Amino acid sequence: MADLSVNERRRDSRDFLSALVRSGVAVGVSDFVFASVANGLINHRTPIRVFQGVASVPFGRGALNGGTRTFLLGVAIHFCVAFFWSAVYLLLTRGVPALGRLVQTPGGALAFAGVYGPIIWLVMTFIVIPAFLHRPPTISAIWWVNLFGHIPFIVLPMVWASGDGRGARQ
Repeated sequence: MADLSVNERRRDSRDFLSALVRSGVAVGVSDFVFASVANGLINHRTPIRVFQGVASVPFGRGALNGGTRTFLLGVAIHFCVAFFWSAVYLLLTRGVPALGRLVQTPGGALAFAGVYGPIIWLVMTFIVIPAFLHRPPTISAIWWVNLFGHIPFIVLPMVWASGDGRGARQ
């Protein structure tokens, strides 16, 4: 009986890690495209400038002039954040049975995304980023686009890539 428990834990760990990799990559790619397009259309910024901006949060304004190196650093930070929020999602939906059941249906997944997406954006813009920059966020058009964009471009890919929302998980 103890062997079965160990084997189950190993399988659960592998399933969690597999879902985390799928989810983190899907969110990172989806949000990369979303951030690049939204910032390009609204703020007339190139993807290079957008992700240099990401790098500038922890490394300072000099990252805005760091060329390819700080662009790639910004992309790496961006993917770390995608993996972090994907891990939180997986812990929530695997640890709280009602949430796990909720995301199994398209309507439930959309409802979850409608709450979790804005929470991610609010935590990032009012807690995480200001902790580095020592100033409050600027609420602008792109801020609002990001708030609502986190629903379809961050959380829904999270749900899809993790295998949720398709009845794939028990």
